[in-house]
Amino acid sequence: MGDREAMRGFHVFGRWCFCGLLGAGLVVAAAPLGTGDAALTDPAQPPAPALTSFLPPHPAPKPPRPAKAKAQVGVASWYGPDKDGRLTASGAVFNAGKLTAAHRSLPFNTRVKVTNLRNGKSVDVVINDRGPGIPGRTIDLSEQAARKLGMTEKGLAPVKIVPLKGPIALQ
Repeated sequence: MGDREAMRGFHVFGRWCFCGLLGAGLVVAAAPLGTGDAALTDPAQPPAPALTSFLPPHPAPKPPRPAKAKAQVGVASWYGPDKDGRLTASGAVFNAGKLTAAHRSLPFNTRVKVTNLRNGKSVDVVINDRGPGIPGRTIDLSEQAARKLGMTEKGLAPVKIVPLKGPIALQ
């Protein structure tokens, strides 16, 4: 077998492989075999179809579902004038006269309704700090929020915390 016959066999084998890969979708033909680079750069030639034209359209990704925040029951404490003027974990300046709170895991700017389970009083506060730092406590309230719940005398109260939707204006 001469060189010419060996090359012919090689080309036949190469075409078989290429057709197999093309059929499997692993290769997209840009130009017929044997045409050289002219078919790839010739503007008179129509462009080869893109791989995406052979595939079905991909569905748009679904937006992530917001996690449903659950109500919590725990012990509330409060902090006040001694922390006034200091920066909170969110970067806001703490003001004991505003309706704010510290929570370990709720996102900053989350609005929650806190209900004192002893007397039924409730208040809406915004989470702007991390805490409380004492184990066994669930939320640290500003002095103003504690006053509205009627818990400044005892310092601690059993509470129910329910996350709300929408922002709240700080008072």
